[in-house]
Amino acid sequence: MKKNKKRFAVYHLPFDEDDKKQGYGNLTSPYHKVLEVSEFIDLAFELLTERRLPNGTQDKIKDFLKWFATEGFYAQAYTAIQGVYTKADSEALHQWLEARLRNKHERLPYARFIAEIRESPAYWTDYTYIKLFGKLASEMRLEWETIDGTPRIARNHIPEALGLEAVGFVERMTTELYTGNLSEAHDISINAAKRKYELPEPEDVNIDRLFESKTRKLNPQQIKKIQNDYAIGVSLKELAERFEVTVQAISYHCKNVKRAI
Repeated sequence: MKKNKKRFAVYHLPFDEDDKKQGYGNLTSPYHKVLEVSEFIDLAFELLTERRLPNGTQDKIKDFLKWFATEGFYAQAYTAIQGVYTKADSEALHQWLEARLRNKHERLPYARFIAEIRESPAYWTDYTYIKLFGKLASEMRLEWETIDGTPRIARNHIPEALGLEAVGFVERMTTELYTGNLSEAHDISINAAKRKYELPEPEDVNIDRLFESKTRKLNPQQIKKIQNDYAIGVSLKELAERFEVTVQAISYHCKNVKRAI
């Protein structure tokens, strides 16, 4: 940082035998140097302005700052709501943040993969949630927002951190297993996730609920048109492309329609 004119204060803290017990025995100096936290944040911002800094290093600094800011915000929120921020709160928050941030990064390849094969990411997200938890994604997220952290939790409640880990596992595995049948790839991945994370079997797995979402629901006139066209021989794929919905949605609305021979 040759062009940086700011000088950061470096403090020298004693280095004693207790530190050696904690794994710092390789340090030869009787002191180690530290920066005050706010100064360290300033230093991180200064590093981000360095043009010669590799992109990978910049991304790691950004991730650190994001983590630091997010954790600080939630710690303040805990304190404001509960009046205290305990070690148990900190451990729970760390676990939740790790799962949430990791899941956010890992969802990008999955969403891109679903889009590339011209399928609906919303449909397959709900498919995963229904098969894992027995609820649509929006319902499960609402449950996590309202139940996680409360003293009265149902015996079979799945914490958000664990749930997000399981969803991320399914998405990663699905992209690896897909060979042309997306339902099969998801089902294999979902069954593996249930075993890996020891998830309880959902009480009600109703696949028909996948078509309740307003963002994917066709109006009555469209459904009637689809059924009429399907009856006279138009393929499911062609209808799906025409109405910009999934093949599964068309199949669901035409399951009782007899096709003309």
